[in-house]
Amino acid sequence: DIAHLCAFHLATNLKIADERLFVPADEAFGRLGAMVSIDGTDPENKVLIVQKGPQIARLPMSKDIMEMKGKVLEMEGITVYASKANNGQGRVYVPSQAVEWFGRH
Repeated sequence: DIAHLCAFHLATNLKIADERLFVPADEAFGRLGAMVSIDGTDPENKVLIVQKGPQIARLPMSKDIMEMKGKVLEMEGITVYASKANNGQGRVYVPSQAVEWFGRH
């Protein structure tokens, strides 16, 4: 209720914000023909890997950056791993901005 009250007073639509900031990575990148995986080499610093052919993007969990083609792009939201989502199988969510950037390159 607090979030809805704050959103009301800030004239913000939470549904629109959620749809923009928390896109299921597997579905969104999959629509572009890309595959996603999680690099858990360092369990404390997992990274979402997105790949389509030679194109690769790295999105560190709980951070607002996307590394692609030697550049670090700052996103408007963070990459989130929700371990209980997707019927307990876990799911990664990214800002829609990351999907747009990946699709343009």
